[in-house]
Amino acid sequence: MKKTDNRGRITLRRKTFLIAGAVVLTLVLLAWVFLIVGVLKNGKKSDGKKSSKGKANGKNVTAEEYQIPEVPKGYVLVFRKTEHYSIGPNGERALEFSREYDENGLCTAEIRYYDDGPVRQRRNIYTYDEEGRTKSCTKYYMVDEWKKSELTTYEYDERGIIRKESTNYYDYDYDVEYTALYNENGDMTERRNTVAGHDIALEERIYDDNGRLTEIRTNVDRTVYLYGKSGQKLRRTIYENSGKKTSEEVFLSETESNLFRYDGEGNRHLFEKREYDEYGNIVHETDYNMDGSVMHEGDDLVCEYDEKGNPTKYISVKNGVIVTWDEWELEYIGEYEVGVKYTSKDENGKIQYVLEKKYDSDGHITEKSICDSVGNANPVTYSEYDSYGNALRTIEITDGLNKTVTDEMKYIPLAIPEKFATEYDLREK
Repeated sequence: MKKTDNRGRITLRRKTFLIAGAVVLTLVLLAWVFLIVGVLKNGKKSDGKKSSKGKANGKNVTAEEYQIPEVPKGYVLVFRKTEHYSIGPNGERALEFSREYDENGLCTAEIRYYDDGPVRQRRNIYTYDEEGRTKSCTKYYMVDEWKKSELTTYEYDERGIIRKESTNYYDYDYDVEYTALYNENGDMTERRNTVAGHDIALEERIYDDNGRLTEIRTNVDRTVYLYGKSGQKLRRTIYENSGKKTSEEVFLSETESNLFRYDGEGNRHLFEKREYDEYGNIVHETDYNMDGSVMHEGDDLVCEYDEKGNPTKYISVKNGVIVTWDEWELEYIGEYEVGVKYTSKDENGKIQYVLEKKYDSDGHITEKSICDSVGNANPVTYSEYDSYGNALRTIEITDGLNKTVTDEMKYIPLAIPEKFATEYDLREK
């Protein structure tokens, strides 16, 4: 309690002073405890959280700015792009797309923005099942007002294999329905486009008990495959629906075949000789005229492919001399392939130049450089990154000196169950 002394000044009782001192001391001790706990907590990584390295030219973005969530065991920290801007020559920013995500890091909504043409925006809405598989995608577009333009739904069996895909959309005053069916192996067995109840495009595929494709039927023709007792390919024949034979490919071995065409009178003529690689890709072919002579005599093309059938090498030869020699190295972002390295060689196989690229999870180029014949690298595009490896902006170099920002990106950090993380999420940064 306060009291007034004989000189009129306000003083404190001794008991009150001791209580106040104890309170202050307690607060100081609590502050030190909280400080020590905070340091220990920040210094210890959460279970399941991957560390990530920053880039030398990256701008540090702290956890406080990103508001990094807690990452429990069995979860991983991921970053999802929420906005992507293109930057014009005068610095003007235009929003290209924005996205929203659910608690599993799956995109639930995407809006694309356009600055030309009648469509001003396109909005995609996605739904998923409990395993993260896409159940539906609804597309809208805006001209004067929002309109639903397309709905795609997917059905899976208990093993997660797709069994049906359906799309309904509006086109030229008609409702169109596209349907694709799949068997228990995930192979397509039927697809059709129906307009006002009428099939305008149809394809059916038939397989044998060993899962080999034996026949393809469409609105216009029928393709029949014949195999030997050991499962080797023997023949692929195409008929018009009238029964008239139009072409036939005869396999001489697993890697060689002759392709024949039939004229209007039913006569068979050698059209091409083909060579295949182990994946069934054509690596060499020679064309023939109707009289049996070699077409484009002296010209040749040698190709190589990867295991997914994408080209990795083209060598063009004319009169026995290599004209062009191109090589590619590919990577895959989801189901899409992107070229990460392109090499051009001369007729002697000497490197002329090399173009190398890096991409983000959307397939957007984040770094690009050109190396000359002696290996000097000249960057033409590069990105600045945050401390978590996310590209914040893309910079283009012109004339070897001028630097212009062409793209800017924003992200949101999420802690998601590991089973929903993509290969790109789990990559080493």
